[in-house]
Amino acid sequence: MYKTEMRRFLAVMEFCYGFLFGVALFGATLTFLITPDFFPAVLFAVCVFAFFIFLAAIVRYCIIRIKLADQMLQVALETRDLQEQCLQDKALQVIQHNE
Repeated sequence: MYKTEMRRFLAVMEFCYGFLFGVALFGATLTFLITPDFFPAVLFAVCVFAFFIFLAAIVRYCIIRIKLADQMLQVALETRDLQEQCLQDKALQVIQHNE
């Protein structure tokens, strides 16, 4: 259940990332077309583009952190399983040696 919920959340985050990138392009273009003067239009369009790209970068950062945390959890679980297996093998060797 954890994996499916995480995949859903990551899918939503990926959609938001793409959506924000598209909004950045569309917003910059629309801002450039609506503003009457050329130089302020360029500056305002760059500001709008930079704002939405910044939001997209934050979303991307969250996606990477979530994936990294999941990988760290998987490594920790595998390490714990290997440690338990080593301890069981060692205990079995001690028991066999004592017999």
